[in-house]
Amino acid sequence: MMEKPTPLAHGQIDVLILRALVRKLVKKGVLSLDDIRTMLLEAAKNLDLVGSELTPEAAQIIVQEDLAPAFLEAEHRLDRSRCGRRRNMQVIPLGAKGKSTLIVGLEHLANRFKDAMLPPVLATPIMVLVMENAALDAIRGYLEPGESALGTLVDVRHVAATPVGQRVTAEAEVTHFDGRRIVFAVTARDEVEEIGRGTHERTVVDLGRLTRRLFAKASQPEGVGGLRNPLSELPEER
Repeated sequence: MMEKPTPLAHGQIDVLILRALVRKLVKKGVLSLDDIRTMLLEAAKNLDLVGSELTPEAAQIIVQEDLAPAFLEAEHRLDRSRCGRRRNMQVIPLGAKGKSTLIVGLEHLANRFKDAMLPPVLATPIMVLVMENAALDAIRGYLEPGESALGTLVDVRHVAATPVGQRVTAEAEVTHFDGRRIVFAVTARDEVEEIGRGTHERTVVDLGRLTRRLFAKASQPEGVGGLRNPLSELPEER
């Protein structure tokens, strides 16, 4: 026996009607997506936030980043898909290469950087740091104004020890690019031999959007939930 659909509450019906009306106005050019976001942002100033312990600034950001997209639905998905492909569609070419070097100092040694029980050799996190800098060097010229690229994955092996005083050179090469996600092959050498090799991924982010999310997170009192991770715009697919 087929179950009857659960009837919608009056409030849900009102929301559906309002969404349909807004979409028609947007489609006819009476309102723009920016107009809708502005109106929702203004409405946020009068939200009842009793018990949420969120600052007014954080509440406005939540409305702008979460309520507006949910309200606009299809229009928002189209907008986000365009953002995901980046505004000017500047392609980061496969094979783009970058390099970074570091003279190993005392502060870079494992027994200084991590634990005194370790030997005086280059610490693995420092080798990874040089590799990441090489990756940034490979794509620096291809990022649009207001963009950066955050590291999201490191999968490398540290296969040889390096003493203090030697120069470490890391190289990175772009092996995959899909509009936001960038994959690199990375290597590192000291003055004698290869010391590390692996893969690294970074994701192109909009600095303005990221800054707003970080501000919202910093404005949230400790222990209060409800805000998304400020890096939640990073893609989940690998």
